[in-house]
Amino acid sequence: MEDVAEVGDAMSVEAMSPTEGARACDDARAWDDARSCDDARAWDDALDESAAAEEAVDEDEEDVATAEAVVAARTRAAAAAAAHAAKAERMVSATWDVLWTWRAPKISWAELLPWQRVNHFPQARHLTRKDLLKKHLQRQRQLSERLAESFDIMPLTFTLPAELLAFTEAFSMAADAAKEAAAAAEAAASALQRDGADPGTSAAFARAALAAQAATNLWILKPVGLSRGRGISMVADISDVAYGEPMVIQRYVADPLLLDGYKFDLRLYVCVTSTHPLEAFLYREGFGRFATEPFTLSLTQLRNLFVHLTNSSIQKEQPDAQRAAAVPGVDAEKGGTKVALSQLKRRLAAAGMDVDVLWARIVDVILRSLYAVHEAIPASPNSFELFGYDVLIDAQLKPWLIEVNSSPQLTRDNPLDYQIKEALLADTLSLIAPPLVDRAVWSEMLRWRLERERATTPPSFPAELCALLHGLTPRAPGEPVPAASAGLYDRIAPSPAWDKLCAGRSKAPGAGSVAGAGAARSRASFEVPAASMRRQRPDLSKYL
Repeated sequence: MEDVAEVGDAMSVEAMSPTEGARACDDARAWDDARSCDDARAWDDALDESAAAEEAVDEDEEDVATAEAVVAARTRAAAAAAAHAAKAERMVSATWDVLWTWRAPKISWAELLPWQRVNHFPQARHLTRKDLLKKHLQRQRQLSERLAESFDIMPLTFTLPAELLAFTEAFSMAADAAKEAAAAAEAAASALQRDGADPGTSAAFARAALAAQAATNLWILKPVGLSRGRGISMVADISDVAYGEPMVIQRYVADPLLLDGYKFDLRLYVCVTSTHPLEAFLYREGFGRFATEPFTLSLTQLRNLFVHLTNSSIQKEQPDAQRAAAVPGVDAEKGGTKVALSQLKRRLAAAGMDVDVLWARIVDVILRSLYAVHEAIPASPNSFELFGYDVLIDAQLKPWLIEVNSSPQLTRDNPLDYQIKEALLADTLSLIAPPLVDRAVWSEMLRWRLERERATTPPSFPAELCALLHGLTPRAPGEPVPAASAGLYDRIAPSPAWDKLCAGRSKAPGAGSVAGAGAARSRASFEVPAASMRRQRPDLSKYL
């Protein structure tokens, strides 16, 4: 539209007398100035110019060239009005502090102000999509044999249909291994019986039986982008693998740690406040989520999700009476099929487990998952994100990362949900600590810049920023967090465990190797000068 208007202006000048042409050129320059106006006064001037041109047309309606110029003027005035309205909208949008959405919002990240926080990182899907997380962990394992073991934190996983052939081969190998393990357990039992011993009291037979159980060739098929147990099915025969969308198929952990004969997993909450450098906090409270029917590997119960899945959204479909009677020690009225993480730790400790050692292993799993994806998630100083980690512990007390959830469910269905989730939200907002912005000072800062003809100059920017934030300086990533602000959060990065992981990772492939250079670059990407951790001075021009 504007290109057409420009051509019309040129034609009109050629058709006019020199005096009329000069007047049209002056008007065109005025309209061009109006189109690029950046305050309300210039916008009003553009409308005045347009009105004056319309009066000229009324006086000489046969002057087609002037009429065309008026059309162009109206177009430019409308553009000026739209630009002014957009800037006014941005000025209004600058008054919020925290934006919390379920999905990543469609916003202009570059236009956010330093004190505004959004609860998503761009490209966080590299952590929360099952297929992408699998890819990043696999890349780490391929760097060296030692890393292959240390980054073995997720059950063997394949993406379908891309890795169907690789999965088929792995399924066949797992079937052979399961047969060998079962034969070894049977041979151990026969040997004990020949010696007149009871296999049930033999530690050697118990180990063989547990190995056979762990080798059971079971898999679990999941959609790559869904959560809360939706679309999940169990696979014991390769003919059961059917899909109409991208899926992941994951080796089923067949020897989970049980409490009173029931399977359970952990829902943990991790708040990441910065990716470059990494700053992450693990919440001390969370949930132990229980299945509501005793665990079994019987093929007759293979499709019984109440045995194999612990998701609350699945287990709440169990009839109330049966759910209330399930899992000794779980108060169905208070927490449904969940217990508080603190209560679960006490039960594990009472069963003779070293909870501190187990917790350190879980922290290591979380840190390795964050390390694996850090290069794929760009720095975003306005972002933070609360992730829901699902961790399963096997019979050898090895924690397995099942998946990471974006926007973990915060619905409160029972008193335990209210107790934990409301405290979690309060502590998260306290942790990110959006500064209290003095909106009167903000309005004054904008007014100084809008009224450019003022003889006096505005205060210095540091003075304005000090007044704007009530004299407070936003905390930079890595700086100490006041205990009152952290709540039940413990910082796991930066930390000695994180430093140890980064240092060991940079040395793993060997000096001088290509992989070693890549690891060194990975380590260097976290070594950001302290000065650059501070939020940059905001560019207020976009709000004027």
